[in-house]
Amino acid sequence: MTDQNTAPQAPLTDLLDDYTTVPVPFGINTTGWQVAAIICAIGITLPAMVFGAFLSAEYGFATANLDFWIGCGMVAVLGALTAVIGSRSRLSTYMILQFPFGQKGARLVNLLMAVILLGWFAVTIEEFGIAVAAALDNMLGVSVSVWVCVLLGSIAMTATTIFGFSAVEKFSRYSVPLLALFLFYVAFAASGGGEGSNAIDFAFNQTDGSLVAVLTGAIGMTVLTAVLMPDFSRYCPNDKQAIIGALVGIGITFPAVLTLVTIPATRTGEADIMAIMAAMGVVFVALFVLIFATWSTNITNLYSSTLTISTFVPKLPSWQVTVIGSVIATVAALLGITAYFINFLILIGVAATPLAGIYVVDYFLVRKSGYQVEDLEQRPAIGIPALAAWVIGTVTGYMTEQGMFSLSGLSAVDALFTTSVAYFIIAKAMKTEG
Repeated sequence: MTDQNTAPQAPLTDLLDDYTTVPVPFGINTTGWQVAAIICAIGITLPAMVFGAFLSAEYGFATANLDFWIGCGMVAVLGALTAVIGSRSRLSTYMILQFPFGQKGARLVNLLMAVILLGWFAVTIEEFGIAVAAALDNMLGVSVSVWVCVLLGSIAMTATTIFGFSAVEKFSRYSVPLLALFLFYVAFAASGGGEGSNAIDFAFNQTDGSLVAVLTGAIGMTVLTAVLMPDFSRYCPNDKQAIIGALVGIGITFPAVLTLVTIPATRTGEADIMAIMAAMGVVFVALFVLIFATWSTNITNLYSSTLTISTFVPKLPSWQVTVIGSVIATVAALLGITAYFINFLILIGVAATPLAGIYVVDYFLVRKSGYQVEDLEQRPAIGIPALAAWVIGTVTGYMTEQGMFSLSGLSAVDALFTTSVAYFIIAKAMKTEG
């Protein structure tokens, strides 16, 4: 059997086979830097830009950025662990979850993840439609219905997603450098073009604010990427490449994007991303960035949701699953349901974070023997320890989010820690499940 650390590099040429329920062959690999580029593309998105601009305006440049880097660094460590599991097993996140949760138990988890991912696809495509329609009206005086922009954007993003991981990789390979250059340019111009006095005054403007509030936001914005890291790192040939993808992608590019956005936000005093770009005199280029940033993120959302839904209908071709998921999310966006869905997604986020803790503990501390797909048939259909720990952690996270009590001050961390400890104890106690 080919050793994963010496597996040859090969281009991702099989565009329509994403190995949803089987390990990725060792001859099909990518590098950690390419994985990091994809994660960077996820980070350069409209919700992230709005998030960074708002927190900078609310808490000040220094406080916001300190917490961006700390929060993303914490998530990157978790992402490195999940990435290693992906590179070693060569399995998608949703297959990995079947080991601790069982084949039937994992269906509940997969359903939750599908709802979250399609929900974010709907939220993002609706924001995309509103912003594009407004930009076209302001710049060209052309009145285009929001639903037209939503529909056309969804069709284009769906077509890109159908070509699988290879298309995502190739798309991010070209879009990320352009997006990064634009953000650097806007940040450079906003900071006074490199003039020393302006840069210093700007860097130390407004520093008071709530560290916990910004940290919570930074973790919540990025933690789903850590949970889903195996979807991307399974194409990495070894641990080193997987860790590079996670640490660079989540720990560096995510907070770097947020930092670049906060510079013009602080200078202009605006929290609305299009208003910021208008104040900087780059509205047309901003529209270009908006389109590609949203595109990069949403094809990743739809790609991951396709992997999830495919576990329910393994006989259905992945491209058909992609179309079905896109239609559901697009209808939700056209109906405006996402306006009421965001709070629900935030609540579900508390339940999604502990999932990474469960399979990290299961892989490194409980099972210790790796994941082989054929072993699933001998495993219990429902993993009681995982489900019990998940409930315990989710309830704990919800209670700390509501302020009933606090452990670390961060609800996501509380949920993750509680779930991990609970799973280890219960799994060890129930030897037949561990």
